[in-house]
Amino acid sequence: MIAPWACAQLEGRAVDDLDGDLDSLRGYRSLTHGEKPLLIPTASLQEDVRHVRKVLKSGAEQGIEARKMCVAMRDNGSVDDMASMLASEGIACLKLSSNATDDPATPGVRLATMHRIKGLEFDVVIVAGYEGADVYAQRFSKDEDAGVTEDTATAERCLLHVAATRAKRQLIVLQRAI
Repeated sequence: MIAPWACAQLEGRAVDDLDGDLDSLRGYRSLTHGEKPLLIPTASLQEDVRHVRKVLKSGAEQGIEARKMCVAMRDNGSVDDMASMLASEGIACLKLSSNATDDPATPGVRLATMHRIKGLEFDVVIVAGYEGADVYAQRFSKDEDAGVTEDTATAERCLLHVAATRAKRQLIVLQRAI
């Protein structure tokens, strides 16, 4: 159920394959399917932390170690804020960055940007503090040209697709109610 949801984020969008052509999801097959993604509206980082804590507890009850779970966020500042709040609650975490790779021997939930988890897989992925592709496009577009903003929105949808498909068993999106 995760892969169809992730692919739906790109439906109707032309995606550049970076080789001068348009990419397509035609023929795309996922080897893992997982449960239906949970989309949970949230209002704050504090609320996100409460949800993360619940997911970690539920995972432990199901025999899923925290190190097989990842909280992914849009930018490094958000990841740092989440790491601080989790640490203040005594929750072990390992922040993955360009300088810090995933060490399977290190306990704790993994924290990373949505960009950083490309190529990795986790049993559970929580996309926290997600504001939506259009919000990020408005924020990160380098030009006021509507075409640039639309391209940025497509890039943001691709980023969500990548983050979502890192989940093997469960995807949870904590989406900011704006």
